[in-house]
Amino acid sequence: ALKTAIESSQSCDIFVSIGTSALVYPAASLPFIAKENGAKLIEINPQETPISKIADIKIREKASLGVEKLVKILEV
Repeated sequence: ALKTAIESSQSCDIFVSIGTSALVYPAASLPFIAKENGAKLIEINPQETPISKIADIKIREKASLGVEKLVKILEV
């Protein structure tokens, strides 16, 4: 599963990180891998995380409200 996640992170156009502390590795490395490979990075989290400094879009909400906001952004 980790190999698939890394490969997907390397080739995705958009990576959405939802509700993670971004502190537990190796999963915490996935957003950084995606960004290094040109993906736009969206973070949905009520608090700053290590991902925040590289995120293209930051939605400061809990997961359920943040996903609703993201859907509205994408509908435009």
